[in-house]
Amino acid sequence: MTDAPVVQADPQAQPPPDLDLIPAAASSEEDLAREPHTAADAQEGPHPVPSQTLFVTMTKPDGDTFMSQEASVAYYEAKGYTRGAETEIENKQLFLDTHGEEGAAEPPPPEGGSSG
Repeated sequence: MTDAPVVQADPQAQPPPDLDLIPAAASSEEDLAREPHTAADAQEGPHPVPSQTLFVTMTKPDGDTFMSQEASVAYYEAKGYTRGAETEIENKQLFLDTHGEEGAAEPPPPEGGSSG
């Protein structure tokens, strides 16, 4: 611990001129009454980890079907696809060898879907 003097803030002090503060009105009572009050209370979760072996048959709006990992289902449902039967696939390579390319899951979307 240092022997530096304690600095008391001057309530009349003005911010340095180069700080460029933007004046703002005080928060309204309505804003102050909103819940939650802390960032920790505003967080959701923890969320369960999606299964890496559960695949879902998805149907596109044009009627075409494909298999998607469970983690990507919400993305495809938001695009208007319909969720179908679920299949547990423990060994993806064996499944592809047995079912050929028609059993392959569609690659995830480039904007942030789940990786296969």
